[in-house]
Amino acid sequence: MEEKKAKFRLLDFKVEHSHFDIDTNNIKEGDIDYSIEVGRQNGINEEKRIFRLGLMVNIKDANNAVNISVEIAGFFEFDSDLDNQAKNNFFMINAPAILFPHVRAYVSALTALSGLKPIILPTINFSAHKNKDD
Repeated sequence: MEEKKAKFRLLDFKVEHSHFDIDTNNIKEGDIDYSIEVGRQNGINEEKRIFRLGLMVNIKDANNAVNISVEIAGFFEFDSDLDNQAKNNFFMINAPAILFPHVRAYVSALTALSGLKPIILPTINFSAHKNKDD
């Protein structure tokens, strides 16, 4: 039986930038806030059918005791028969949804391995965010 491939696949990801600065004397429980920027340095190579998505996550607290930023790039392969609407959905909804758990795991491991209480970012419904922006 032939294995059926998805029309859109994660090939690889790389953490391209990581900044970690924590003042352990001034951290307060529950003060952590984060922001996500989707689409940093995106690129599409139609000939090779490769899409690059950049995702930046910034984490701070009210005291400026926590300052973490992570920039990750995901490389996705897509089938040539995808129409523009399907590509747009894959690129701006599915790709961030696939890539974000890697950032969540990275931040959790980074903070835990630093002797701190792990920072666990919440899951995000990128479909809901996309629909709000339309």
